[in-house]
Amino acid sequence: MPANAFPALPSPGSAFDAGTCDSMGVCRKVAVDEWDHVPLAPPVACGVYRPACTLEVFIFAPTSGGPWPLLVLLPGGPRPPDQENYLSSFGLSLASQGAVAIISSWRQSADFGGGYPTSFEDVACAIGVARRIGPAYGATPDRVTLVGHSLGGWPATLLGLTASPFVPTQGSCNPTAGDLRPDAVVSVDGVINELADQVDGARYLEAFFGGDFTAKPDAWRAADPFAMAKGAPAGSRSIPFVLVQGGADTDVLPVVARSFHELLLGAGYDATLLEVPAADHGSILGAKETIDAIIAFSTPK
Repeated sequence: MPANAFPALPSPGSAFDAGTCDSMGVCRKVAVDEWDHVPLAPPVACGVYRPACTLEVFIFAPTSGGPWPLLVLLPGGPRPPDQENYLSSFGLSLASQGAVAIISSWRQSADFGGGYPTSFEDVACAIGVARRIGPAYGATPDRVTLVGHSLGGWPATLLGLTASPFVPTQGSCNPTAGDLRPDAVVSVDGVINELADQVDGARYLEAFFGGDFTAKPDAWRAADPFAMAKGAPAGSRSIPFVLVQGGADTDVLPVVARSFHELLLGAGYDATLLEVPAADHGSILGAKETIDAIIAFSTPK
């Protein structure tokens, strides 16, 4: 069992044997261990949710072998920072194919202490901490694939497009290592169009940015993946993208991923679109096509 980089013990009953197959046809190739509630940062402000909370990660890693690809998974919402573990089955499925999957908290709204740029700094923190602790769990830190589901697709794509990394405020993140930008990005039914369609409402966005577009135009533009891709064609620091989209998703319509894919290609990015016709916003996470695509994309050729 890999040495833990933080003072947190493996959870009771956290070993998952190889060979078991789920109802979606994903079969565990390797045995996996799980670590719950590993601190990502010192206590931080969490808005009206509570005065302070601890951002955490859940870690799924093969029990032996490696070095494995390193995945950082971002949940959607907006939800409180300690309710990210709905991705646990997703993380387990990925790890069981041969990867270290780290599910990370991030403050997703002003109500929970987030907003611009804090929410994106939380994600940068998760990338840097993952690079630092990943080897203790058998991962290679040289390639971090950032995987965002639903609202998590917003910061995932944005951090993949920014030329300069978001840097956490001093004291808001545990020690990091290496680049705070990802090396590759996967958006799974991602809310990439948050600003254009105001998916979570005008109040959410105005609180997130501290004002509407008229009051805070620079912040709004800097957090818009569509505007970022249009204004920053692929260059020497550009990274690859995979957009996984459920064809039956009624929460984030397939046209969002299709439009963003076309935009990325037109700007010269390495971008792939995978549509899973029968999958909706939730079942896309368990689809074998999703798991296989992420593992193939994150594994060095």
